[in-house]
Amino acid sequence: MEVGIGSSARGFLVAGLQGEMGVKADGIYGPMTVAAVRALQDKFKMQRTGRITQGLCAVAGLTWPSVFLRCLNLTSQFEGTGYDRAVGPADTGDSAGVTFGIVGFTSYNGELQRLLRIYAGSNPMTFEAEVGRAFGAGGGAAFRATLEGGDNKALGAFGLDSGGRVKGAVALFFQRLGGMLTFQALQVHEARRRYWLLADGQARQLWADPTPREFALMFDVAVQNGGLKELEISDFLAASDEHDVVGEMAWRVVKALHVRLTKKRRPAGIINDCLGRKRAIVAGHGMVHGREWWVDSFGV
Repeated sequence: MEVGIGSSARGFLVAGLQGEMGVKADGIYGPMTVAAVRALQDKFKMQRTGRITQGLCAVAGLTWPSVFLRCLNLTSQFEGTGYDRAVGPADTGDSAGVTFGIVGFTSYNGELQRLLRIYAGSNPMTFEAEVGRAFGAGGGAAFRATLEGGDNKALGAFGLDSGGRVKGAVALFFQRLGGMLTFQALQVHEARRRYWLLADGQARQLWADPTPREFALMFDVAVQNGGLKELEISDFLAASDEHDVVGEMAWRVVKALHVRLTKKRRPAGIINDCLGRKRAIVAGHGMVHGREWWVDSFGV
């Protein structure tokens, strides 16, 4: 089957394609979107699959997204924070502080602070206006202080309540900022810089000609797990030969992550979430966050 985006897909890519077709851009690939795609396929005498493919985009004048954007869209749906949602440890079950945005940028490793500093530098008037609106003069000074210096825990201390949830004013600040196209574009840029370059390089170490599914696996590993270790890659390559069955290398990646997370004694919920995502990508479908996912509908 040709790689395509279809029924059950969600996210910003779906919304963008819906907008190009004149369908309500709600980001959910439902019956109305399927009907619009089939109408285009009828017009161009193509098979009525209801799926958007590169071939359909070429004849219908739609934008076929790059493999990076397709992988980003899938992982962003796993993360569940979109462009504009901030969550805390009570929601994620981890100790990453404030987690926000398209790939779940976190405060405890400084990703979120970097994102905000870049935006403040390139859009100072907008940033200051939103800080003032959300926190007022006194709170704004305290918020700005969390973005400077080397204490990555400061933003979490400022933004989280005693129950580990994001405070209302902080959540609203990120919601407003995340709704701005300029801030969305910055998130995509940082996701490419920080995670895609790593994922692309490691995928090409493991496979001579990676498929979109293999890129998707390595991108999710980069975002959620910081990529593979060089020793893991060396072990994979040493164990591989011409007799490997299709998909065997991908399952080695999943097994290695299981070993790594178990050795670190990560909570069972985090291990299950991580492995559920990776298994769904490799197998093409699976349960993640209590929902069944069909990964090939995301164009990978």
